[in-house]
Amino acid sequence: GIIFGAGPIGLLTMLAAHRAGMTDITVADIAPAPLAFATKLGASHVENVGGGEEGLKAQAASRPYDVAFEVSGTAAGLASAIGIVRRGGVVVQIGNLPGGQIPTPSNAVMAKEIDLRGSFRFGFEFATAVELISNGSIDVLSLVTAERPLSTAPDALRLALDRSQSVKVVLTAN
Repeated sequence: GIIFGAGPIGLLTMLAAHRAGMTDITVADIAPAPLAFATKLGASHVENVGGGEEGLKAQAASRPYDVAFEVSGTAAGLASAIGIVRRGGVVVQIGNLPGGQIPTPSNAVMAKEIDLRGSFRFGFEFATAVELISNGSIDVLSLVTAERPLSTAPDALRLALDRSQSVKVVLTAN
């Protein structure tokens, strides 16, 4: 499978996919630092698509993707997921897309007979996530790249916004 987006939700999606038995996972993103972190957490392959998707297309030609998770929350990510998944494959939209009309390659969904699914994190998935965290099946703390005291919140938030420096920043009591 492939996951578009190596932010915190994409990385958690990867951990959940591993937990569900998916052994060959590619993570695609436009930034190198999150991709390096995905490798550290166990991604089989990473692909920087900031300059285009030639590498992904070549990889998919020899090893088609059965499932693609769109986690980036971008129209381009959804179009890429639809374009890269094999005929009859599944695309799961997890990322929240911007409001308004979003161009979607609907003819590709039809022609490739893709199963396009939505997944809203506040549905039944939330209870499952809490259970997996509480029983230790998923280690969410592995995503924490920095802890900062609450008194330094403005600096901590700037750090959290810098994808080249952090994945998740946790504020502590001091």
